[in-house]
Amino acid sequence: MRDTDNDWTNLGEFEPYFGVLSHERFLRHNLNEAGLAEFWQTGANHMVGVRQILIDHFGGEFAPKTAIDFGCGVGRLTRAMAPMADRVFGIDISGPMLEEARRNSPPENVEFRFDIPQDCLIDWIHSSIVFQHIPPARGYDLFGKLLDAASPKAMLSVHFMLFKDALGVADQYHPNVEFSTWDGRELKPLLRKDRAAGSMSMYDYDMNLLIAMMVRRGFSRYYMHHANHGGCHGVEIFARRD
Repeated sequence: MRDTDNDWTNLGEFEPYFGVLSHERFLRHNLNEAGLAEFWQTGANHMVGVRQILIDHFGGEFAPKTAIDFGCGVGRLTRAMAPMADRVFGIDISGPMLEEARRNSPPENVEFRFDIPQDCLIDWIHSSIVFQHIPPARGYDLFGKLLDAASPKAMLSVHFMLFKDALGVADQYHPNVEFSTWDGRELKPLLRKDRAAGSMSMYDYDMNLLIAMMVRRGFSRYYMHHANHGGCHGVEIFARRD
């Protein structure tokens, strides 16, 4: 299994903003004041939409005391969540990403860290365009730990990839497969080639297992909508614990 932690440590050191939003204007040598302002604004726009969906579908007052932005990177969404909760934790595996996030003068109620806090339960768990870069063998365990940290009436807004378009798109995100076989039913990799540290991998998850994990922990009220990132299809899941 690829060491994706090392990839994100590398990206955090050399291209932290491009690692969050993969567009050439967010590469270090292109990033200027206007581009950085646009970067932060995308986060603000995203979180306004997420908050409204949670209100529209689950009603009641939206006033979480604690929140997590899982896979926070440089804090694009964490900063936008700060006005919406009393205490916000930005969690990431990449030390350089967390260092950059702290350099960006975050609001006082934001804390950037490696791990899920143990001193409180979490009222709102958010993660966007993150699990797709984590091998599912690890990702399911991490998702379970997030769910286990949820408070009795917690809200959830998380994003997962599920499948890809035709083989050309899949090949774009799995360039380490050098030789493979196709028997009419199954595409099977035979030999792989190494990729440089800092490469992004894209992984798909089993929707049945994700929902089963949620329902097992009391998240039986949920709303979903389709997400398509250039032929990589996924789902945004919004839920509330009963």
